[in-house]
Amino acid sequence: MLKNGEREVPLDEVVPASLSMIPALEKTFDAAPEGSKTSHRRLQLANWIATAENPLTARVLVNRIWQHHFGQGIVRSPNNFGFLADPPTHPRLLDWLADEFVQGGWKIKRLHKLILTSKTWQQSSTHPAAAEYAQKDSTNRLWWRSERRRLDAEALRDAMLAVSGELDLRVGGPGFRPTIAAAALEGLSKKSAAWNPSPADAQTRRSLYMFSKRGLLPPMMTTFNFSDATQSCGQRDVTTVPTQALVLMNNPFVHDRSSKLAKSIIENAKHPQEQVAQLWSIVYGRKPTAAETQLAQQHLETQLNRFEKLATTSSQETPAPSAETRAMASLAHVLLNSNEFIYID
Repeated sequence: MLKNGEREVPLDEVVPASLSMIPALEKTFDAAPEGSKTSHRRLQLANWIATAENPLTARVLVNRIWQHHFGQGIVRSPNNFGFLADPPTHPRLLDWLADEFVQGGWKIKRLHKLILTSKTWQQSSTHPAAAEYAQKDSTNRLWWRSERRRLDAEALRDAMLAVSGELDLRVGGPGFRPTIAAAALEGLSKKSAAWNPSPADAQTRRSLYMFSKRGLLPPMMTTFNFSDATQSCGQRDVTTVPTQALVLMNNPFVHDRSSKLAKSIIENAKHPQEQVAQLWSIVYGRKPTAAETQLAQQHLETQLNRFEKLATTSSQETPAPSAETRAMASLAHVLLNSNEFIYID
């Protein structure tokens, strides 16, 4: 510490230590062992944060994982557990989960399993007594039903790659740079050198491995509330805006996934009814209803006639996909744009 900020007048030495706001947990760091190449301060800080005596760490992490699965945490302000925070809706549940987490060796997979096998998580977003319960708890703070949630940007991108059969599940290794539309690069001074996307086969990896440049994020991801890479994000915003529908309708990434899915369907099923059933099974995980089957077959027939007419009048030098493939891709594109695909009930 310096008197009046003057470096020539030093006062007390500031010793590295833990936070002093909780006297019972305050700890001064030990000097590094003789011959050590590092100060060991970061290791001691990590041990202090993750000690079982620390009342905050386990609760914060448990709350974040609960928020990941339910859309909201037990404490609705995940970045603030202080006096001005939103108090926990179920304090005893938070304490119990935190204790289970610590007693289970701080294993996150074990905690995921505990939450996902609970009756609370397995609830539907609809409830037979919804009218009655809504009178007492209209915001569902007490979790009497599941919250209907939209897939976040990464999960939506990965889901499209998964249904088209392209998702690369390799673990680890270098990340990839996604393709960014030329229009998004227009405002940059060095357009050609500003961004070099990875090869197409590398871009089928999970979004976890996507390289994020703070000043140049992929428009498709930001449209679906990709987190701001310049600051801490305890909880993402969830918006519903017209540009989201426009992205799903027009973005080349979505059309490419629809085409890949269409080719796979046509290769594995020949009859239109079988193709529709397989498409519903892959995208929705269920069988189509009779009405859906009829409408889907009508869509395929209409689009097939349309693309066949376009093929006879087209003068393209490079061969386009067959009319059948384009018709099926059109139907697959409809399903990838649907609420049933984008939202979790």
